[in-house]
Amino acid sequence: MKNIEVLKDYLFEIGPIRPPNEGKDCSLLIRINRYCPYNRCLFCPFYKGKKFEARKLEEIKKDINAMKNLQDKIK
Repeated sequence: MKNIEVLKDYLFEIGPIRPPNEGKDCSLLIRINRYCPYNRCLFCPFYKGKKFEARKLEEIKKDINAMKNLQDKIK
C-alpha cells in the first residue's frame, strides 16, 4: 500500500483506444470521457455493455498534473 502512495503523483487514467495506424506517433491522449457515445458499431467489441460517461473536471486536472509530474521525472 505504501508503494501506491509513492506513485499517486504519477498515476492517471489511460486514454481512449487509438487506431493501429496511429501507433507510430509518440503522443499521450487525455481521457475526458469513458467509453463510446455511439456504441453501436457491429465490428467493435471494446465498449459493449458499458455506458458512456463524461469525466469530472477535477479528475481530468489530476490526470494532467500526474502526466506533467511523470514528464518532469523522466526529463
